[in-house]
Amino acid sequence: MRVRFLINSLAGGGAERVMLTLLAASQARMAASPFALTLLDDDPDAYPLPAWLPVARLATAGSLVRGVSAMLSLVRRERPALILSFLTRSNIIAVIVARLTGRRVIISERVNTTAHLAGSRVARLLVRATYPHADRVIAVSEGVADDLVENFGVARDRIVAIANPVDIDAIIARGLEPATPPVEGGFVVGMGRLTETKNMMLLVEAYAAAAIALPLVILGEGPERAAIEARIAALEIADRVHLLGLPTQSLRHRGAGQPLC
Repeated sequence: MRVRFLINSLAGGGAERVMLTLLAASQARMAASPFALTLLDDDPDAYPLPAWLPVARLATAGSLVRGVSAMLSLVRRERPALILSFLTRSNIIAVIVARLTGRRVIISERVNTTAHLAGSRVARLLVRATYPHADRVIAVSEGVADDLVENFGVARDRIVAIANPVDIDAIIARGLEPATPPVEGGFVVGMGRLTETKNMMLLVEAYAAAAIALPLVILGEGPERAAIEARIAALEIADRVHLLGLPTQSLRHRGAGQPLC
């Protein structure tokens, strides 16, 4: 393989969708520059993988040490020219492995790193120790790039800001498919991972304070689900707020044949 793409898993989230959007659109490049995807964790896939795409599942169960060891073994065996990674843990591992093996490495930061790692001093130290040594850093926005320069020591000339890709044809096609609405009539919808960074808790509290008649539908999954459910119950709005998980999951649960768009 000329290029090894690396990401934590395909368990759901914007970065995972972006990774697959890029890879699915790159099949024509496979002959000239063969590439493959590596998943650190063996979690269930939330998004379908192209049948033609080679995939290695390292099953590291979230361990940084096991991730470095497994990826180091893979890279030494295959000797790819480039590692390209998404998400913090994958980025840290990619830089460490690349520096140990003499490979080139491009990492991609999909969130504001300071906000994302606010609760972990160790993670912030690891980012400061590794990110500046990447050959190139892709930031999803200029704001994310500024944060990496100001707070994590990444040289500005190593960063390029590239916005998320949009598959317009797929959006149009999906929009023409039938879908069963999650509730009858109009509703307010929020979409995103249930994490502190996305702050769906604020949406729930704002909705309660607004006291509007329309129900609130939240599409997304994450570690904050239990806390958000508890807050919904405390605000006594459980009959008007619907946590439906990932869009495809929520509509399958309702018996519909197509995902909500």
